[in-house]
Amino acid sequence: KLEKADPSPKRRGRPGERQRQRERERGRERVETMSEREVRQCIESVSMNVGSMRYAEALREAARLAPVEGEALKLEQVKAVVLVASHLKTEKTITESLSGLNPDEEDNLMKFVYIGLSMKDAAMSLPLFKIHEALTKKAGLGCIVRAVCAK
Repeated sequence: KLEKADPSPKRRGRPGERQRQRERERGRERVETMSEREVRQCIESVSMNVGSMRYAEALREAARLAPVEGEALKLEQVKAVVLVASHLKTEKTITESLSGLNPDEEDNLMKFVYIGLSMKDAAMSLPLFKIHEALTKKAGLGCIVRAVCAK
């Protein structure tokens, strides 16, 4: 005899539930991929702005997105910030570049500063400390606290 599959809801779940679950999973994948693509576009934009000597725009673009979870991509984000910071030679140019940032961008930038400093790379440290000093003057101690608490 051939046995028929049990059509009871216990085994199959509610109708359409499995399909909705797959759609949610696909949506998550899409968001992660879009986020990575957006980060890479941001890094490319930073490089182009630095190449065109538009450092204020490059810094704003570097600080636009918060640090991502993936270590390799996060390192690229930090390197983009260091690239801009290394071209800002004087305190005046740093201050002028920071003046266009909104509070969220200031917080993101401070997060990148601390991530970069935690890498213990001497070449990265000096430009990051200059950004840290100017950013603390502009945004205050709250910016530091928010960056440290976000880790």
